[in-house]
Amino acid sequence: MTTIQLLNELKTKLESQEMSVLVGSGFSKNVDGDMFPSWSGLLYDLTYELYKREIDSAWEKELERTTPSNTDKKAFHDQMIMAIGESIGYLTLVTMFIERKGIRESITAYIEERIPSISREKGNLYLTLNDCRKELTQGMLSQHRTLVNLPWNNIYTTNYDELLEVAVDNMIREELEKRIEALEEELAENQEEEQTIRMEIAVFLEEIVQPESQEDVETDRLQPLAMSRKRMKPQGDQKESLLKGKQRNLDTVLKRITDTEEDLKALKKGLAKCLTIVKDSSELSLKRNKNIIKLHGSLRPQVNSSYGFDGDSSRQYIVSQDDYLTYPEKHEAFTQLM
Repeated sequence: MTTIQLLNELKTKLESQEMSVLVGSGFSKNVDGDMFPSWSGLLYDLTYELYKREIDSAWEKELERTTPSNTDKKAFHDQMIMAIGESIGYLTLVTMFIERKGIRESITAYIEERIPSISREKGNLYLTLNDCRKELTQGMLSQHRTLVNLPWNNIYTTNYDELLEVAVDNMIREELEKRIEALEEELAENQEEEQTIRMEIAVFLEEIVQPESQEDVETDRLQPLAMSRKRMKPQGDQKESLLKGKQRNLDTVLKRITDTEEDLKALKKGLAKCLTIVKDSSELSLKRNKNIIKLHGSLRPQVNSSYGFDGDSSRQYIVSQDDYLTYPEKHEAFTQLM
């Protein structure tokens, strides 16, 4: 198969929603390469803290050999830290950091101090990282918007940030949800009215009709005005006009119910095409596709927000070696999707 043939096949699969995409930390750097770290960049300070003595000692030896500049010092540190990360393994480094600090929450605080949070003020979006704050413009989100608007089956991400979430145009979704909620309330009212009218009709039938058989009873229930006039009680014809009026009311209500159910079906079909943010595997039961699935956790909107990931209250983010080893067991539903 040639490259062109392969690309055409992928295009066909994408258009038929048979493809999903996995988004990693490098994609966030499209928004702001300085504020959003790569995976190795996120663990840079952590690695230096764990191996500060070794790195500083190696630098002292380098000074004895040469007279490097401050720029050379930064490059030396970068090289050493990258080498340590590759030899020890970043997941192991995280585990060592947690063990040194003594509490799991230490890595949570570490991550939240190094990944920008997103806030909305007066219709504008802002990135905030410690003392740095800047507006998140639509232009900065262009790559993310392009990605979420493609017809993926699902979008999976290991990123903790919320860039994919804010790239989704929720206005359409919110409007659909409001209309669905209103129609469901209307449907419930109509169904209640239907039951009331049916009960009233049943009372009238008892007053003016003499059922001859069980078959007659069933016919009267389904078609009250189709009963045989031979079975009508004396003076029952005086109430027949009232019964006809109630039947017309019932027909009107049944028509409203049918129309409302059809409208709901169309709106829910439209809602199914909108992307849904999934942060807990229990939410997968609502919709199996057209989701943005946060596989490794999501930034908390506030430090005092609820803590935990996918039913596990002991950790907010999947980041350590132990997290990865126990992931298939603790988060089986997410694992089966991949």
